[in-house]
Amino acid sequence: MFAKRLKLLRENKGITREALAQALSVSVSTIGMYEQGRREPDHDKLRALAGYFSVSIDYLLGRDLIDVKMKVDPDKVGSLADVERLAGEAMELLNQALAEGVISEDQAALSLKLFRQSLLIMMEDNKKHK
Repeated sequence: MFAKRLKLLRENKGITREALAQALSVSVSTIGMYEQGRREPDHDKLRALAGYFSVSIDYLLGRDLIDVKMKVDPDKVGSLADVERLAGEAMELLNQALAEGVISEDQAALSLKLFRQSLLIMMEDNKKHK
């Protein structure tokens, strides 16, 4: 799982193996071996990779199905435009999980629907308290 996720993260970010190797201070062949599953990073490199891609170590190791780094400040959901923007960001994350095969289309659609509904509730609560 680590090898597949690392390669997908690198490709989705448009990063070459060379650029990632330089950022981690390792050789290009080391990145290649990570992505082929022939070698695994030590703890420090794993932390560096998680930081570089803004994901959790658990996500890199396949312990989390989806690594959602979306934190929503309820006070900043004041309009339908905010709801649509945040729902769009969530859809990108769900599409990535769908591409990785960790969720089904039905699960992605339901997750997006529930997230959007939560945002609408936040928006309505904000209007009531102003």
